[in-house]
Amino acid sequence: MKLTVHSNANAVLAPSKVIFTDEVDEEKQFVFVVPASGKPEKRFVVTGHVKGEQTEIVSGLNGDESLLLQKPTE
Repeated sequence: MKLTVHSNANAVLAPSKVIFTDEVDEEKQFVFVVPASGKPEKRFVVTGHVKGEQTEIVSGLNGDESLLLQKPTE
């Protein structure tokens, strides 16, 4: 048996609990980014590997953005 371990030194990781699934299209996932203006912005992301409570973000975020821990109240 040969095991391949996933490793990506440039990966952006986010807590899995901040990644939400779109209610209309369950294949789409999103997070809420807090930009400098302070108003949360819904941002669609593409996820990759999951390790423990962390999920790799393949695209849609860079590593220096702040994320909300829960959906904002409208």
